Amino acid sequence: MCGAWMPQAYDLVVYCRDRLDQQAGDDRFRDKVLTLQEDSDRAVHTACADSGVRLLDLPLGLTTTDRVQWIAQRVKNWASALPDPPPLESPAHSHFRRAFPWLHTAPSSTS
Repeated sequence: MCGAWMPQAYDLVVYCRDRLDQQAGDDRFRDKVLTLQEDSDRAVHTACADSGVRLLDLPLGLTTTDRVQWIAQRVKNWASALPDPPPLESPAHSHFRRAFPWLHTAPSSTS
């Protein structure tokens, strides 16, 4: 079912495979699932890729600042390649305005 709606629900997925220190914290249940991390990672990545959504794999080992910069640059490049949005008076906008007229009315002044 994920494959049916995911490409329409998400424009882009940034996938992070980094491994953080799993021994940190006081989560006494974490040790029970540490052996599942690799298999879970592969399954989730495969599901995302198989869904047809655009998938960007975040490089391993980046600092938080580097991650933010890497993602921001890719999203900026991706967004700049998108077509311009339709004009406000497009058929889709006109339909939306007719369907939800209260969203398009100016607020009344009560002075």
